Amino acid sequence: MALPVAVFIDTSIFEGQNFNFGSTALTSFVPAAKRVGMRLLLPDPTEREIARHIARRAKDAVTSLEQARKHAPFLTKLKDSRTPQASEIIHAGMNQWREFLGSVEHQKLGYEAVNLQRVMTWYDRATPPFGEGKKRKEFPDAFCMEILDVYARQNSIVVAIVSHDGDFKAACELYSHFLHFKSLPELTELLLLDANKLDELGSAIRAEVSLLEDAIWDAAKEFEFRHYRKDYEIRSSKIHNMEITDVHIVAFSASECTLTFEMEIEAEHSLRWVEWSREDEAFERHDYVIEQYRTSGTAKATLDSTAHNISSVIFIELDELKLEVSKSPRDHWY
Repeated sequence: MALPVAVFIDTSIFEGQNFNFGSTALTSFVPAAKRVGMRLLLPDPTEREIARHIARRAKDAVTSLEQARKHAPFLTKLKDSRTPQASEIIHAGMNQWREFLGSVEHQKLGYEAVNLQRVMTWYDRATPPFGEGKKRKEFPDAFCMEILDVYARQNSIVVAIVSHDGDFKAACELYSHFLHFKSLPELTELLLLDANKLDELGSAIRAEVSLLEDAIWDAAKEFEFRHYRKDYEIRSSKIHNMEITDVHIVAFSASECTLTFEMEIEAEHSLRWVEWSREDEAFERHDYVIEQYRTSGTAKATLDSTAHNISSVIFIELDELKLEVSKSPRDHWY
C-alpha cells in the first residue's frame, strides 16, 4: 500500500499555526516528509494568499503596537521603543516562509493547464469549493483544485490535501486521487508508520469489500455497449454476473482510502438485424449473445473509527464505460 507522494497544505493550516513556521506541527512534518520523499505542491493562488496573509498580519501587528503605546505610555522609556514599519515585519515573515520552503522538497505550480471552462462549470453548479453566500466567489480555491487535479492526473499520483476548510474536504470527495487530512499531525502520524503496519491495515480493508461490490454494481449502470458490426442493433443489455478479481489500496489516510480494482463481468445482449432472402426480401431477426469482459476502475472510500473497515464508498470511476460486443448469433449457428 502506497502513501501519498505529494502534499498540498492549505493556507488555513498555516493560519492555524499563526504563520509560525517553527511550530511543532510544521517542524515535525518536515523530517517525516523527507523520510518518505514527499513533495510539497505550491499552486500560485495559494502562494499569493500566504503572502497576503503575512502582509495583513504585519499591518495588524503595527496597529497593535501603536495602540499599546497609547494604553501604556511608559513603553516609550524602553531601550528599543521604536515601532517597526510594516514592511520590516513583512520582510521578516516572508524570510521565514522562504526558509520553511527551503527545508522541504517543493514544486511551484502555475496556471498553464487550468481549464477555465471547467472552473466556470463548477461555478455555475456551485460545485465545491464553490458554494452559497460568501463561498460563491471561491475562484482562487477553484483554480488551486484544478491545478492540483491536472498535476495528479499527469503524474498518476495521489495527493494529500491538508486543510481545515470544509469546502476543500467536500471538493476532495469528487476526486479519487485526492486524500483529505484535517490536520498536519494526522498526516505526519501516517508518514511515520512502518511498512508492516501499513500492509496490515491494507489487508484488513481488502478482507471486507462488500460495500465496494455494491457501489460497483451501481456504477455498472453507466456501461454503454455497442456492437462492432453496424448491421447489428443492440436492443437491450443486462449484466448477469460481476466479480472483483483484484483490489489494491493505493493511498491511505486516517479516514479515507483510494483503491484500484479489476473485475470481470458477464452481460447478455439482445440483438436485432435484417437478413435478405434470395428473392431480395428483407426480414427481421432477433437473438441474444452472452459475452464476458475484463475492466478496471478506481474507488474512494471512507473508513470507520478503527481505520480497518470501509464504512462507505463515496466515489467510483470506471476506466472504460463503452464496451464492445464482438459476438454474434451466427457464432453458434455453425
